[in-house]
Amino acid sequence: MDIRQSEVNHNFILNLSCPVESGAQAFTRLVKPPSLIPLHQKLLPQAPKPSEVIEISYDKDTPHNALISDFISNAILPIELGGKNAEVVILHTDGQFNLETLIHCMKRKIKAVDPKYLCDVFIKRFIRNLHIVSIYDSQQMYVAIHALENVLAMNVNVSLVIIDSIVAFYWSDRMFGSGILKVTTYVLKILQMIKSVTKDHQTVIMYTKPNNTISKQAHISNIEENVDKSNLKINHKLCLRLSDEENGCFSLCVNSYGTINTHKLVFENYEIYLE
Repeated sequence: MDIRQSEVNHNFILNLSCPVESGAQAFTRLVKPPSLIPLHQKLLPQAPKPSEVIEISYDKDTPHNALISDFISNAILPIELGGKNAEVVILHTDGQFNLETLIHCMKRKIKAVDPKYLCDVFIKRFIRNLHIVSIYDSQQMYVAIHALENVLAMNVNVSLVIIDSIVAFYWSDRMFGSGILKVTTYVLKILQMIKSVTKDHQTVIMYTKPNNTISKQAHISNIEENVDKSNLKINHKLCLRLSDEENGCFSLCVNSYGTINTHKLVFENYEIYLE
């Protein structure tokens, strides 16, 4: 199956110091992307609102890829099939995102509404709403983040930007002198960069991070102290943990707008089911 994949290069980077707003930038500010509310009827029934941030943390050997695929399916499928008819950009950093899982998830949702849309012609059409940017090192990640403003200007229906995972290059950045020691501060730094180029588009940001990524040093550098946290509120936190590996059962704790709920998930045949 042919999948369109976004190409990222230095030509995408805008001169952010330029005080002149182009017609394309003004148009993008005026045209708002499709709403994602609700992104999931049970997990996020009243969310996310424009520009909000969703964190998905997960234990090793948990199906976080299936969870992301569920969210992406809900976003990119057309309204008549229960979706939001929105576009999604995923910055694919750690090689775990699986397109086969996404297609399985989409087919299950389509079959439940109208099976006539299960043919490859329609699947390919729906997949065009997903833009995959494969990233292999931290330099490419920073270029891709700065390129997002142009990507969003050219694709005004992008409602969701996902980075999977946001800490993929944490250790290499730390090793080569980024000055940041704490994982939490590193995450905030990346979020701050993404927020700065997506703020005019009101795009929802989702990121993943494994639960076992920790810092071995407790002290904080000067760079960490200078990270501005004023506009970096994480609105929704989802934590996926293993509860019964033998039976494929997992727990998902959802903290949305301060309300905490825990759900039991079962992973079977590339798909997750809530019990």
